[in-house]
Amino acid sequence: MRPRGSPTAFLLVTAEAVTGEEWWHPTLFVEPGDAVRETAALTGIEDARPQAPGDIGMCMLPVAAEMERDEPAPIVIVGSDIPTLGPHHLRDAVSLLARHDVVFWPAEDGDYYLVGMWRAQPSLFADANIKWGGKFCGVRSGSRGSRDASLVA
Repeated sequence: MRPRGSPTAFLLVTAEAVTGEEWWHPTLFVEPGDAVRETAALTGIEDARPQAPGDIGMCMLPVAAEMERDEPAPIVIVGSDIPTLGPHHLRDAVSLLARHDVVFWPAEDGDYYLVGMWRAQPSLFADANIKWGGKFCGVRSGSRGSRDASLVA
């Protein structure tokens, strides 16, 4: 049974989804930074690191850059509060990255809950005019990304 409802339950569902395959390396970015060890123990994700401060866009940019530097492979970033996330979302994102530089999975509120890319894309995240977490955020940031982006409906 999958836990639902609380932030901890959402985190555990997300951790279950991202640890569902042996061929990818999940990395957990935690805020506040002093909760890294506790969150790693709770989720079972051994590679846990402090998250950069700032709005979500400014948090994701260093994540993407760090992942690109550590392990040159497709980078897929997901939120920690996605109760419907499953390993198939990650597999599908990696599959789409065979044909696109960037992929987005839109959320019902106009934001998105997954972004995948081959390399860090500063233009996606570093725009002070994007209200992260707001309606149509995904569409606005997607238009700033690579010329070859895919928005999954």
